[in-house]
Amino acid sequence: MVRSVFHLDSGLLNGLTGFIAPAVSTVVGLSFARIDPRRAMTVGIYASVAGAVGIIGGVFAGSLTVMIIGQARPGSASGRPSPRRCA
Repeated sequence: MVRSVFHLDSGLLNGLTGFIAPAVSTVVGLSFARIDPRRAMTVGIYASVAGAVGIIGGVFAGSLTVMIIGQARPGSASGRPSPRRCA
């Protein structure tokens, strides 16, 4: 997407855009493991929706920074504990 949408040919940016969501997910998973699972799921759902909006907004605005921040939002949602894992 970095190359096709933003016309940037950078291996570093390609790697960063693929790495950001799993990296944020790991940090959030370790940091917020003790949050109430139901609340975490609610926050996670909203973070996923906000992330999708951020990615789409970044692409339409032509802003790589906004797109990368949008990618970090769903990563923060997937790192939160689910009710099934914590029950």
